[in-house]
Amino acid sequence: MLYFIRKRIEENEEKILSYRGAGFIGSNLIEKIISQGDEVVVVGRHLPAECKEDDNNLKDNITFYQADVTDYEFMEQLLIKEKFDYIVLLAAVISISGTIAEPLSTHFINQEAILYIYEIIRKNKLKVKKVLFTSSSAVYGNIADTPRREDMPVSLENPYAIDKFASERYAMFYEKVYGIPTVAVRFFNVYGPRQKAQGKSAGVCAIILDCLLNDKEFRLNGDGKQTRDYMYVTDAVDATLMLLKDPQK
Repeated sequence: MLYFIRKRIEENEEKILSYRGAGFIGSNLIEKIISQGDEVVVVGRHLPAECKEDDNNLKDNITFYQADVTDYEFMEQLLIKEKFDYIVLLAAVISISGTIAEPLSTHFINQEAILYIYEIIRKNKLKVKKVLFTSSSAVYGNIADTPRREDMPVSLENPYAIDKFASERYAMFYEKVYGIPTVAVRFFNVYGPRQKAQGKSAGVCAIILDCLLNDKEFRLNGDGKQTRDYMYVTDAVDATLMLLKDPQK
């Protein structure tokens, strides 16, 4: 799990902390930030694979610190020292089957680490302009109605959805009670470049593309009439940055 920080080269510009940077969405967000001429600092267990390539622009624009996502002492020192203007909370174990197999250990990442960031801000009276928490359409469960809407009832059917929804509520609580400006968003099956085609967290679009490119058989379960809402990763990144910087949101 990674964090990354956006720093403007110019004086008097904002600093943004994004909680997790090696993931599919996080690495695309890093690339967008770098394209705007900003410096990125990554803290985590390892760099995104794209950052290790010698000819990749990401590598030359990232400063890396090795630490764990649940290293709360380190995170507190970092937030106090840097005094970030904006914070994006992306970190999560996104494999639903993984959270079912390990509900406690994944809870520490999917909820406790998120809550601790809010506590650092509250206890130290840090003046952030906004915190953005990224939730998931998983909170709706398997309800039949599509497309999904924000006013639909939730159906929390696994530890991943439970932690995401609880973190949403905590985010809103910290804004209402402690005055920490917050916005929560629910990503809907994001797909695009760098999405994994293998493993427990593989995305179906990435799997289908991998099968097409490598002449492999794709197995379809059910009758083929299933529907799902999807969001392209650049749209998710653009929406994240827009909501973060818009003072009216």
